[in-house]
Amino acid sequence: MAYAAVLSLMETLKQILDADNQHLLDHKRQQFESLLGQACSLQDFLEDSWKTSSEAVESLEHQIREAAYTGDDLIRSHMSNRTEGCLWQVKSMLQNLIFAFWPDQDLEKVIEEIDSIMKEVMKFKNGGGLKDSGPRNSLSAGSSTQVARVAGTTMVGFDDDLIQLKDRLTGQQSKLQIIPIVGMGGIVSQEYCLREILLCLLDCTTKGVTNDMHKESDEELCMRLYKSLKDDNSGSRIMLTTRLSNLAAYVDSCNLRHQMRFLNDDESWKLLQETACSEENYLELERFGKEIAKNCRGLPLTIAVIGGVLSKLDKRQDVWEHIAKNVSSVATSNDEQCLKILYMSYNYLPHHLKPCFLYMGIFPEDYEIRVSKLIKLWVAEGFLKPITYQSLEEVAMKYLQDLIDRNLILIRQLGSNGIIKSCSIHDLLRDLCLREGYKEKFLCLTKVTANTFLNVTNGGRRLIIYENSRNGHDASARLIRANNDTLKSASAVRSFVCIGRFDTKSKLYFGYRLLRVLDVTQIHFYSFPEELLELFNLRYLAYSSNWKLPSSISMLQNLQTLIVHQVIFAFLFKLPPEIWEMPQLRHICFTECALPDLPCGQIGGAASFSQGRLETLSVVRDFMFTKENCRRVENVKKLGIKYDYASARGQWECYSLNNLDQLHKLENLKCLFGGHDYLMFLPSSRKIPRPTLTFPPNLKKLTLSGCLLPWADMTHIGSLPKLEVLKLHRNAFSGKVWEPIEGEFLRLKYLKLHHMDLADWRADETHFPSLQHLILKICSLKEIPSGIGEIPTLELIQLDDCYISTVTSAIHLKEEQESLGNDGLKLCINYSTVTESTKKLIRRA
Repeated sequence: MAYAAVLSLMETLKQILDADNQHLLDHKRQQFESLLGQACSLQDFLEDSWKTSSEAVESLEHQIREAAYTGDDLIRSHMSNRTEGCLWQVKSMLQNLIFAFWPDQDLEKVIEEIDSIMKEVMKFKNGGGLKDSGPRNSLSAGSSTQVARVAGTTMVGFDDDLIQLKDRLTGQQSKLQIIPIVGMGGIVSQEYCLREILLCLLDCTTKGVTNDMHKESDEELCMRLYKSLKDDNSGSRIMLTTRLSNLAAYVDSCNLRHQMRFLNDDESWKLLQETACSEENYLELERFGKEIAKNCRGLPLTIAVIGGVLSKLDKRQDVWEHIAKNVSSVATSNDEQCLKILYMSYNYLPHHLKPCFLYMGIFPEDYEIRVSKLIKLWVAEGFLKPITYQSLEEVAMKYLQDLIDRNLILIRQLGSNGIIKSCSIHDLLRDLCLREGYKEKFLCLTKVTANTFLNVTNGGRRLIIYENSRNGHDASARLIRANNDTLKSASAVRSFVCIGRFDTKSKLYFGYRLLRVLDVTQIHFYSFPEELLELFNLRYLAYSSNWKLPSSISMLQNLQTLIVHQVIFAFLFKLPPEIWEMPQLRHICFTECALPDLPCGQIGGAASFSQGRLETLSVVRDFMFTKENCRRVENVKKLGIKYDYASARGQWECYSLNNLDQLHKLENLKCLFGGHDYLMFLPSSRKIPRPTLTFPPNLKKLTLSGCLLPWADMTHIGSLPKLEVLKLHRNAFSGKVWEPIEGEFLRLKYLKLHHMDLADWRADETHFPSLQHLILKICSLKEIPSGIGEIPTLELIQLDDCYISTVTSAIHLKEEQESLGNDGLKLCINYSTVTESTKKLIRRA
């Protein structure tokens, strides 16, 4: 990955040059600045070269990748070796000295190599080699084939699509219409010949193709076709199949695109039978056949290829069982055309998206990937090009959306705020990621199974270990042997990701000095791995343990993300004061932890940290929001806090929760109060102590639990101008009646009431004008106000274990809206235990 390698080198050089490096000699500074300038030029070249496909470009990209990796590794190794074993206070001073005595010849070799490459790049540019070659421009992502066709006559699973498209094609509108059909590679194909398509279209729209037309260039044919279709009242229709959702919007923003879906399990099985030989009796093989069809994940291309393979094999259960367990590898290894179709989507990617896409290969098949984690990993890996006035996380979200728009990544789940919460990648595309990632030395995969340790390391920079055995302890033993004995030679490793279930008291080898990412949350450590402190370049650390963090954690000065999963929840993690001395830290994520106060006399340290990049802080126990502490976390965007009634004993003032409104950048707040059993032992005459909360103005998502606030305080929440999501859990508010005020909750889209004793909700469409989703779970509410159905944006009402009267009111509300022509409201009713009469009521809905 040349682009990712250059980005990493540039980041390293900027870190050196931007530091307060008073001891950096002038000629050394000039060397680093020169190298940075060359890297910037190479980056510009790569941002254009993706449009051109040739052996010369591929050769240059390979040279750039190797040179950039060599330079980055050389500099990082030098930094790491010179600071190894030093206290963090001494490290900062040594980093100013390490380059002063660095032998010139080491750096000179890197500069000479990159200079040589730059000369080749300039020759290539001057020779016109970067002219757009045509097939890779954005409009060439269209095609003309539907892979679900069988034997040229049968189409499975797209009957409704065919009817919808026929209606649009034969509609009575007189003006020109473009009908974009969008789908993943393997649903729509990119195989086509531009010239043949142009001539075919001209033959349909003119009096026929003449000899003169055959002599014309593609550009001339395009213009001739354009003129023949220019009459906007001709009633012409153009169908465009593409894998690019944004292209569909570009060619015709007035018409909706037709999104092609994946086949369901029944349709997949039917298509598999058709392709594998329709006259065969599959009764004995049906079990494995349906499993094969399901494992094709609804992609017609995969089903067609696997069906072709099965048609040539013996109709035996063991054969079909083997295919069922290896669908992706069988499909790509048995059909070159299948790989070609998929590789087109990859080859069309700009360079800045390729490493992000290949990175999806580190996750197992059919794995649901949390977007928040994926973005943190991309940031730590250094895949993202900084953009002015945008955080790296915002840049990452743009990259992710681009890959989704290209139908390379699938949305699995949307969050309550409508933002993508989780995603996945089709197994066939994941196999492509592994193949290309292995070839590019981008990643290497190691599998620990029940009987074997499969080592497929290739010198790749990302090492992924999978455990496929049900016996976790045996697998752990094999992991230790594999890691400590086999992988010590993997000096190129920059990321170590372990996926599986391991439980070990033995030490793992973490001697990859230049490691950036260490994700071993599936491994339970019985003590803090002290060797982690030597990983000076570490940016992302995720592991599982109940052992407290040492004060020396601050030695990891480059750490951006710290995630600790607690195995036993009886212990509270108390973070050391040195946590405030980690200036690059962006995300602190614990099951539950306690943050320390800043030691006396270190106000400056607090101020410097508050100007850092901390964006996530969760879940923090009994945090005191003094003005001093608020300054330390003033840049936080996502915050989870927890308090206990028994600990506070009504003395909420010491936590200064009324200062929460000082966190002006906070967008997502989860505030939990526990220990309600304590209230049961209070004398009945004593007033229940309640915290006083204020909320910051830019809050978009708020989750409250156990606050026992009066419903009158809801006006403070309703007046938040940007609030879109409100989740109220057990005892968040106390009281039987909630009467909202008109003019509040203007942007609220999602409202959840869970385990609330609310009985009377006096609301209508004027109180929640933008509401889309209403969720009621184990609520005492007797009925949903009929006015809620008048909300024009309302899409879903979901009831989980609510009163029958609530269900009845929801059904009446839906029926009333349907009688008024509103068919867009969906009603979802779920019960853990129901009577027959309730079942009838639910079926009626």
